[in-house]
Amino acid sequence: MLSIRKRGKFWHVRGTVGVGQKTLKIEEHSTGLTDRASAESYRVGLQKKKQQELFHGAPSISRQIAFDDAALAYLEPDHHLSDILRVRQLQQAFKGKMLAEIDVAAFAKFTRDFLPGRSPNTRERIRVVLAGIFKAAGVKFPEIPSYAEDIERIRWLPLAKCKRPLRWYNPHVQPIALVARDCDLRASENVLAKVGQCDPTWGAHGAFHIPNPKNGRDRVVPWTADVRVAVMARFYGRRDAEQLWTGARGPYSDTRRIGGNPVTKAHRTACINAGIEDFTWHDWRHHWATWALQPAERG
Repeated sequence: MLSIRKRGKFWHVRGTVGVGQKTLKIEEHSTGLTDRASAESYRVGLQKKKQQELFHGAPSISRQIAFDDAALAYLEPDHHLSDILRVRQLQQAFKGKMLAEIDVAAFAKFTRDFLPGRSPNTRERIRVVLAGIFKAAGVKFPEIPSYAEDIERIRWLPLAKCKRPLRWYNPHVQPIALVARDCDLRASENVLAKVGQCDPTWGAHGAFHIPNPKNGRDRVVPWTADVRVAVMARFYGRRDAEQLWTGARGPYSDTRRIGGNPVTKAHRTACINAGIEDFTWHDWRHHWATWALQPAERG
């Protein structure tokens, strides 16, 4: 770990940088900077540079990078809990191994031993995490085939069935499910919607104003007549920034960092009671997109 200290009017840096079994000593030297913040920035930049030099060094160095060190480097920048769980799955087979030992055959054995019967989607997500671990170490990722070509799942409900599960949701989840069916909202945008995002004066029925979605652009999502009724029942008399929807235990919390959707269990139960199989909450977006192509027939 590099550190800085002030000698005279200039800040100096010294210490060590370690990667795997390799350690590089940095002799104390002047940064030529008098400002602490600038010197700290220099220290961080130098440490990253020297780490990359070790990662990208001679093949003999790359071969000595352990999976555990590379995984730690991958997780360092604050990853999602689901990534941490996938790293733990990979550790079942690769803990204590060097990256050079992980190839196509090793990953195939890992999927046979630890992911029997799992979907191509699951295998692909773990393969992507492994690729990220190799990238974090600066080591070329082996040519492990992608499972993406095997993922062909688009689900939607016929008009005769699309209203059926709504009757089976818990009362506090019913309007959220209605919005999922009739509006192009991601699960988090829907569950965490604020009263301040509702605009009953927009267009024919009103709309949601969604800030900062994944593509970085704000957007307007129109309501249907049914959605207007459901939203206005919550919106009436409330003009603050409170959450639009509340669960049995109060306002919903943001579960994206720990994974999961707070209404998944209610959705699963509703589908079972309605006799609908293989239909996830996200499939409501597929359903919306399918029937959006035939607006005159949606209902």
